[in-house]
Amino acid sequence: MRLAPERMKPRLTWTLQAVCLLLFTPAAWADEFSFDESESLPIVRGENESSARDAGGLIEIRYNPPDGLQFEERVNRVVGSDYGERGMRIDTFSAVNHQKVRKMDGAYEVLMTIQRLGASLNGKPLQNPFLEAMKGVKLVYRIGDAPGGHVMAHGISGIDKVAENLRAGLPKGKPPPVEEEALQSEIMEKREMTDWNARYGSWHNQYFVPGKVYYQIGTYTLEPGLFIRYGIAAKVVPGVSCHGGDSEQSCIRIRYDLGTEPELVEKARKASIRHAMEFLKHGDVVGGQIEGYMERTIDPRTLMIYGELHKKTILFPLSVDEGEVIRVRRIERVEYTYRYDHMPSGLSQVASSPN
Repeated sequence: MRLAPERMKPRLTWTLQAVCLLLFTPAAWADEFSFDESESLPIVRGENESSARDAGGLIEIRYNPPDGLQFEERVNRVVGSDYGERGMRIDTFSAVNHQKVRKMDGAYEVLMTIQRLGASLNGKPLQNPFLEAMKGVKLVYRIGDAPGGHVMAHGISGIDKVAENLRAGLPKGKPPPVEEEALQSEIMEKREMTDWNARYGSWHNQYFVPGKVYYQIGTYTLEPGLFIRYGIAAKVVPGVSCHGGDSEQSCIRIRYDLGTEPELVEKARKASIRHAMEFLKHGDVVGGQIEGYMERTIDPRTLMIYGELHKKTILFPLSVDEGEVIRVRRIERVEYTYRYDHMPSGLSQVASSPN
């Protein structure tokens, strides 16, 4: 992987559902926030429905939130990058949004209002017109019942307003082609639909054997066209408390273990037949390594998420001045916490392993 040294500066990328990710930007835009594709959650497939009907003890997951459900979602992301002798940097991002669900003849409308956004670099708060432009934005998702949990075609309202706000905050001059394309409302809607469907829709009508390991291929993008392929070993564990202080053991925990170890990658590749040709075509970034995990606590009867934690360590080579290659170590931590109206006040949130 070869990047000019100025491209070691970060950028804040925007996805409406995953909120924001911290990556890299061209020099001319290095002190601005720009926008690019983000990493969607990998989709893990369970048992097929025909075999599920004949088997006992399976966990069934359905998107079926109650009508009138309201909740607050908080996202906190910390990215630490170690460039060796060239120094370190710590980028943070936080977001708070409110969501309300309305049920209509088997389908749903989800209203999301962005309430607060914040970012910092090495502990110093960042002020940027893009952050201000997104506060108070309202989006409406229309979620269908066939297949359940998926966003309908052209099913997100408010994207045009988001694109308008973001363009108003762009720095002077023509943006690079990637950023220009990313700010088109059609591209933004498609990206957001992908994120929503990976997070919710792909789990609807899924069946899992408790404790069984399911394999999948994941992709970590460093730059457009440059990425690391890694293996995922996922399993579903029942009998988990939905939130702290609640004795009811009605939730499940979905655990992803991530890695680039050859054995795990090979198992994931074999289990992901439809990704096999793409995997062989693109391969991995030479020397790139990933290890980490993701845990999510959900109610399988409704697909209400009660908490989520992602942790990754990424090692990759970076070419800088005069062909010099440095080894970059990046640590990412993303936590989602939720507050539902039906939860007792003052109740602590329990979502994932404390480590």
